[in-house]
Amino acid sequence: FRSVLRPKYLAATYTKLGWAVPKAPTFIPANCASEAGKPPYAPYGLGVMGRQPFPEPGDLVRPWQFGGKTFNP
Repeated sequence: FRSVLRPKYLAATYTKLGWAVPKAPTFIPANCASEAGKPPYAPYGLGVMGRQPFPEPGDLVRPWQFGGKTFNP
C-alpha cells in the first residue's frame, strides 16, 4: 500500500470534491485507545463500526452535491 499511496494525488482529489482531508484514518474509531504497533487493538472496520455517516460536521470544505441534494459545510 505504501508503494502506491500518493498523498498529493489524494489531497488534490479531496480538494476537487470539496471534502476535508481526514485528520485520522476513518476506519479507526475516534475513541480508540490502542496505539499503533502495540496490540491488542480494539475491534475496528466496517464490519464492527457499520457504515460511516457522510457528510458530518467538518467533512466538507465547500458545498457538495450528490443524489440531487446539496450538502453545505
